[in-house]
Amino acid sequence: MKNENKYNCLLCQQIFPSRNKLLIHERNKHRNNKIIPHRISLFLPSFELVYQYQDAFIILIKKKLGFSRHSIGSKKLSICAFPETVFVHLFENEPTFRYSSVKQMHSCYFQGKMGEERLKQILNYEYWSSKQNPNTKTTGYVLFVNNEETYTVKFNWSLLELNENKRNFQCGTVTCTFTTDSREFINENIPPEPKKNSKKDYRPILPRTPLQQLSLLELNENKRNFQCGTVTCTFTTDSREFINENIPPEPKKNSKKDYRPILPRTPLQQLYINHISINKNS
Repeated sequence: MKNENKYNCLLCQQIFPSRNKLLIHERNKHRNNKIIPHRISLFLPSFELVYQYQDAFIILIKKKLGFSRHSIGSKKLSICAFPETVFVHLFENEPTFRYSSVKQMHSCYFQGKMGEERLKQILNYEYWSSKQNPNTKTTGYVLFVNNEETYTVKFNWSLLELNENKRNFQCGTVTCTFTTDSREFINENIPPEPKKNSKKDYRPILPRTPLQQLSLLELNENKRNFQCGTVTCTFTTDSREFINENIPPEPKKNSKKDYRPILPRTPLQQLYINHISINKNS
C-alpha cells in the first residue's frame, strides 16, 4: 500500500503518488474485485464461531423489527469486533461480494425474493426476517419487494486500525442496512411461546469462566434457541496539558511481520507465516 509517499495497488502493482489517485484507479479498474490479497492468512473459522455470529445477526435484526408505522423504514445495525474470516466465510462465494484493498472493506448485498431465500441459507434460519405479535395479529419484517420496487439488504465489513507506541491495534466492524415494514397476518404460523431454556438446549458462545461478565441476549423461536453475548464497558475521561511526556511516534506502515490476527492462529496460518520467514532467510 503506502511506501515512501507512494501508494501501491495490491491487485495490479501499479504505483500512485497519492491515496486519492489510488482510490480513483481502484474505482475504475477494480470496481468488481473479488480477490483478497491476504486470503491465505485468513484461517477457516470453527463451526461454533460461525454459529455465534449467525445468531448475532438474527437477534439484532429481529430487535429492529416492530409492529407500528413508527417502526418501519430504513434500519442499520453494527457488530463490533467481528472477525474478518467469519465475514469472508459467509459471503465470499456470493455473486455480489466485493473487496476494496484500499479501504480494507468487504461488501455483499442481497436483493428481491432471491436475496431473501439466499439469506435463509446463509443465516441457517427460515424465519430470520420476520417477527409476529399474536396479540395484535401483525408482522414486522425485512422488506425485499412490494408492488412498487425491490429492496436491498447490504452487509459491509471494515477494519479500524490504531498505530501507537510501536503497536498496531485492529478491530473489524460489520454493518447491515435494510428496510422494514409491517402488515396484518392471516393464517400464518405463529411461533410458539418462548420456553424456558434448559441446560440441554443451552449452547454457550464462549467457554465459561468462573466470573463470566457477559450480558446474554436470547431468542427462543420455532424450537430454536439463539444467543448473542454483549459486553459493556463504562469509564470516565479527562484531558490535560502534557509537559516532557513522550509523544507517540507517527503511524507506520503495517507489515506482515507486525500483523497480529484478531483471533489465535491456527496450524494452517502458522504454516504460512513460517513459509514467509524461510523465504526471507534464504
